[in-house]
Amino acid sequence: MSGNETVESLSVEISQITRDLEQWVKIKGDPTYDKKGLEICLPDGYFVSGKTAVQFSSHAGIYGSSSCSTVFSFRDNFMRHFLKLLNRDVEKLIRDVLASMETERSQRKQEAIDRLNGELEKTKAW
Repeated sequence: MSGNETVESLSVEISQITRDLEQWVKIKGDPTYDKKGLEICLPDGYFVSGKTAVQFSSHAGIYGSSSCSTVFSFRDNFMRHFLKLLNRDVEKLIRDVLASMETERSQRKQEAIDRLNGELEKTKAW
């Protein structure tokens, strides 16, 4: 791909993503949309040897209609820059993931303790 083609493809993607983002902001705040989502997610059932694929999911649908449409359409340039940013500080990303996991573990542990204490209190009434 020549420099001009790269500039052109980047320009096309930037314009499209900018339009999609503006549309998403409107959809997000519009109460007529009862179905809306934007997330980075894993494809169902795909997990091999610690490697995985990540994909974007975006959708919006209006009350009274069961159909949804895609909001964003990311192409190669976006994904290349997305990966570049993710890889900028992988160690910090891993530490943030670990912190999130630690928080969840603490919450679940406390829920289990609370549940067991509730059961213990029931047995004291015997």
